[in-house]
Formats: sequence, C-alpha cells, structure tokens
Amino acid sequence: MTKIKLSIWALTLVFLAILSQNARASGTYYRPGSSASGKYSSLKKGELRAGVRADFQRYSQERLFNGIHARVAEVRLRTYTLFTEYGLTQNSSAYVAIPYVDNDSDAKNSPAYAPEQGLGDMKIGYNKFFPLRNNTVLIGTGEATVPLRNYKTTKLTAYGENSVDFLTHFALKGDSVAGTPLFYSIGAGGKLRASKAPDQLLWDAELGGRLGSSASLSTFLDSIDSAHGTTLGGPSFNGDYAQLKQALTRWGFRAQFNLGTVGGEIYYAKAIRYQNQSPSDYYGLSILGRF
Repeated sequence: MTKIKLSIWALTLVFLAILSQNARASGTYYRPGSSASGKYSSLKKGELRAGVRADFQRYSQERLFNGIHARVAEVRLRTYTLFTEYGLTQNSSAYVAIPYVDNDSDAKNSPAYAPEQGLGDMKIGYNKFFPLRNNTVLIGTGEATVPLRNYKTTKLTAYGENSVDFLTHFALKGDSVAGTPLFYSIGAGGKLRASKAPDQLLWDAELGGRLGSSASLSTFLDSIDSAHGTTLGGPSFNGDYAQLKQALTRWGFRAQFNLGTVGGEIYYAKAIRYQNQSPSDYYGLSILGRF
C-alpha cells in the first residue's frame, strides 16, 4: 500500500512538472474558501488523502468605483479541483491541487463573455502542525500558486492575473470549547504576487459544533483585502481585471461528514462586503478519501 501511495504522489508531481512547462498566465481569480490551506486535517506519516472539490460562483452585477451596481449578463464560474495530500510526518503534510475551469455566461456572442474552459492555477503547499494545550493546534501553511495556461485578462468569464503567488497562512484551531462539542478556528495570512496583480491580506474565522462522531455544522467568515490596485470603472482602469483592488468578505455555512475513510463537505456563502466585485453567491462540495 505504501508503494502505491508513493507512486500516486510521484506521478502527480511528474504530471504537474510537464504541465508547468507551458505556464504563462494565471487561472481564475482567488476565491476565499477554495484554497487548500483551509482544510486543516492532519494526516499520519505515510497516509494519503485524495479526492475532488467543486466550487461554484454566479453573479449578474458588479460594483463600480463610485458605488453604483452595474448590471451585466449573468456570469457562471465553475471550478473542479483534483486534490492530493500526503503525510510527511505525524505533524506535517504536502499537497497538490489541480483545477479545471468551466466558465460561461448568458451573453454567448460577446467576446468579453465568451465561455472559458481549461486548466486553472495549480497549488502546491505544505502544512505544519504545532500541538498546543487544551486541545488546540497551530497550523502553519505555505502555498505556491503556479499558472498552467494562458488566456486573456479582459474577459469576465476568465479573470487571469498573470501571477505566480506565494501564500503564508497561520491558523489557531480548537477542537473543544470548555469541554463542549463546539470547535473553532481563527486564521490570518498574506499572499505575495509576482506580477502587477495586487498583494493580498487574508483572514478567516469559523465556529461550529460536532453532531456525534461523524458530522458537524459550522458558520464561517473569510476575507481578502488587496494592498493596492485599480478600481473597477475608475480613471485608471484599462479593462485588465488582474490589476483590480479586491476587498471581499463572505459569510457562510458548511456541513461536514466523515464515514470511515471517506469525508465530505458542502458549503454556501454570500458576499457581505465587496469592492470592485459583485454580490455573488458561492457554493460547493468536496469528497475526499484516506488511503
């Protein structure tokens, strides 16, 4: 079994290395909640976790620099991600996420709304777990985003950012609150970007409760704030969405289950604060197995 897991991991890395030879531009723009660093589930040494994740977003408005909401044709963003994580030690793991993007809109004949399909941004990351007292743990994550394909940055259906990104994130997670089934996590981090796309600050928080030993329900907030960037529709905006200043906070709910070696998640979130973006609905699901 160990040889099989190592072979899967090695083949994944070889596949990624081949794909990255043609990398020139970024995939879809960052979506809070879809980063692999948000999983926080430690693996035993030699254990493999793999599965698929689907994230969806839809909107028909965009907020301009002056606060006005402009109507646009409905845009639908869909990302299907193959995810693999391997336990390096009892308290560390490495992971790879490969997304496939399938975006379209109601405006079929407009170049700015034309459908977009293909590989998105590959993520390669490392998780380190630091056990603390009282059933708490500090999780440190380093993640690199590597573009796998090239497309225009002026399409509403394919926000490209032409950037290799480097994410650092720390989260404090508690498995129990005062001996109750409640759990929580509080995290913060930053993303440095190699292109003209603005650097970003991130934070997130979650509070939930376990339903027995196999399920849980929780509510969460996650947020992104760019350090700089242009405004949508403003004097300095030249049609390049990659250079937009992003300020977005989402509030959502998620349900998770664990049936033996198979785990899953369903979530829904709504944008409650946004700048140069839209009042979007976000939802998705994932299925992961341990081997």
